[in-house]
Amino acid sequence: MTSPLIYLPMRNQDHDGTNNRTLDTSGNGRHASWTAGAVAPTKLTGRHGYDLNGATNYFTSTLNGAFNTPEISFAVEFEADFAADGVIRPLWDSTNPNRYLLNKDAADTLGLYCNGTLIGAAVGSASWLPYWYRTGRNTVVASCKSGKSNLWLNGVQIITNAVTAWAPGDPATLYIGTNAFVAAFHDGRITRFASWPQALTTIQIFDLLALWQKTASEA
Repeated sequence: MTSPLIYLPMRNQDHDGTNNRTLDTSGNGRHASWTAGAVAPTKLTGRHGYDLNGATNYFTSTLNGAFNTPEISFAVEFEADFAADGVIRPLWDSTNPNRYLLNKDAADTLGLYCNGTLIGAAVGSASWLPYWYRTGRNTVVASCKSGKSNLWLNGVQIITNAVTAWAPGDPATLYIGTNAFVAAFHDGRITRFASWPQALTTIQIFDLLALWQKTASEA
């Protein structure tokens, strides 16, 4: 596995409340910030991550060309205070029109986008809800390259080798816990986020999931 484009373990040692941010430990300096003077996401005590209130809390990170790559993967560890609730709930997004996005829409379908292109088809709730833990720990991994993109929820593949073609894009800003239009928000905890400039293999993904499971209670 190559070095990540951004890695936010969101541990206590990465919390920089003075500068309204959680630190990127990839070495690339893509720290994730919340708006100074706004309601800050609540840093969890005793473990890594933040509680987002579903109304105003989110993070942004300056990408500086990071996503302008023909292959890309994303991994997010989170908890959700919702399931199929008929409300738009994004996990991550980036600047329009070059949107890299995972979003649950008001019809409770999951949509994965690379540079503004919907990968495969939106995933209906019947296909993802059985594997979703409301208020419990979830992991989502997207492994994307043009003509072969995949999405896993809690180790279950819910998009398989989607043949959708897409070209690299160069969004300026990453959004975590909201979308590019700041009109919808994640409600619950986000406890880890990472992205890599490659389409992770199945073996790499399950190695990552095992590592994150092992360190799930890390503070």
